[in-house]
Amino acid sequence: GSIVKPGATNAATSLLDIYPTITELLGLEPPRKLDGTSLVPLLLNPSSKRETPAIITWERGSHSLVRDSWNYIHYHDGSEELYNHIIDPNEFKNLADDPQYREMMNELKGYKPEDYKPVLPPEAPADNPEQRQIDQ
Repeated sequence: GSIVKPGATNAATSLLDIYPTITELLGLEPPRKLDGTSLVPLLLNPSSKRETPAIITWERGSHSLVRDSWNYIHYHDGSEELYNHIIDPNEFKNLADDPQYREMMNELKGYKPEDYKPVLPPEAPADNPEQRQIDQ
């Protein structure tokens, strides 16, 4: 039988959450610290809240961290954006420079991944698959 009933959640999720979820469902211990978070609590109770934000990375050093109604974005050039989807679902008003929201921004910023490892060494040509490194 299944441990969960079919359902839906409004919580933000990320592909980084898949591996920790599968390892927890299988009763395995993850091999190292992971950026993602197990979705098992959301599977068991779709109305529950995430403790950590969903992390979306689209470019080296550029990350979006989404939790509840908040979206914090940090770009590779150091610029930042912060949006509250309750009052601004279309992300028109960047709150990053508003001191009223500094605490929320700093909290989300604390989850930003720091240890990015390139797939290719700097001297390896991108078109040579034999020179690709495997992240261990």
